[in-house]
Amino acid sequence: MTGDERTTRRAVARAKEGWRAGHRRTYRPWIAEPGLWLQCDWEWGPKVPGPGGRSERETLLFCAWLVWSRLRVALPVWDRTPPTVVSCIDSTLRAIGGASTCLLTDNEKAMSIDRVAIAVRHPHVVAAGRP
Repeated sequence: MTGDERTTRRAVARAKEGWRAGHRRTYRPWIAEPGLWLQCDWEWGPKVPGPGGRSERETLLFCAWLVWSRLRVALPVWDRTPPTVVSCIDSTLRAIGGASTCLLTDNEKAMSIDRVAIAVRHPHVVAAGRP
């Protein structure tokens, strides 16, 4: 190959761009349909007096919303354990009067136990989702 260092850098840059062109990730638009997605997350709730009115205790809010709807559900709870999560999901589905096709959550330990390219769901949550 003839030329100086700049010619080599240009050739390497063209080769890299050609390789990247065939190896880019494909992004699909997220299309939300009415009733398809139910999303949920956690937020800190108000502090409430403890037993006997002594010290304040923090609460958590299980917040869920139905995409393409103004429907929101906020349930106060004490913890994020799997039984509490299943109970909150059950109460939410009863409040909205049905089940959405998909439930979108974060990868919290109450819902997922591991991540191997995708989230590995907690066995209690998976068992609760079966008919």
